[in-house]
Amino acid sequence: MFSRVACRWLLSVALLALAAPASAQRLSESATIQVSLRVLAHVSFEGGTTHALAMAVRPGVAATVTPAEGVRTAMSYNAVTRVTVTSTVLHGPDGATLTPRLLCAHGAPGSRTLAGEFDCAAGFVAELAGERATTTALGVGATLDPAAARGAPAGLYAGQITLTAFLPAS
Repeated sequence: MFSRVACRWLLSVALLALAAPASAQRLSESATIQVSLRVLAHVSFEGGTTHALAMAVRPGVAATVTPAEGVRTAMSYNAVTRVTVTSTVLHGPDGATLTPRLLCAHGAPGSRTLAGEFDCAAGFVAELAGERATTTALGVGATLDPAAARGAPAGLYAGQITLTAFLPAS
C-alpha cells in the first residue's frame, strides 16, 4: 500500500513529532534565581571616623603627642582614597580650651607601621596595593607651642579628631 520511501518518511515524521514535545519542554524549563547584593563602603576606619585625642598641658611649656602615641587606627579601602583629619578644640580644666596643630602619619599600603607624615588638612592619598582591597595604618597626634599654652591651666585637655575619606582621591 505505501512504498518504502513513504514508510520511512512517515516514520521520520512520527519520531520527530514524538521528540518535539520533549525538546520543547527542555527549552521551556524555568527557574527562579534570587540575587542579593551588599554594597560596601569604599573605605572604613577601625573604631569609626571619630576618635578621642588628649594631651597633658603645662602653662608656657610646649606639648606634643606624636602620631605613634596619639590616635592609632587602620583604614581599609578598595579604591584610591584621600583621607583628611580635622579636630575640635581641646577642653581642659575650668572650661579652658586650646587649639593644637595636628600631626598626621600614614603607613605603606598593607602595613600597620607608620612610615610617613602628611598634612592633616590637605590629606593623604592612599594608593591600592595591587588593585585590591588594602589596609594601611594612620596615626594622629598634636603639638602645642609654648605661647599657646601660656596662661592655660595645667591639666589634661581632650577633644576629638574626625577622619574623612574622599572618593575619587582628587
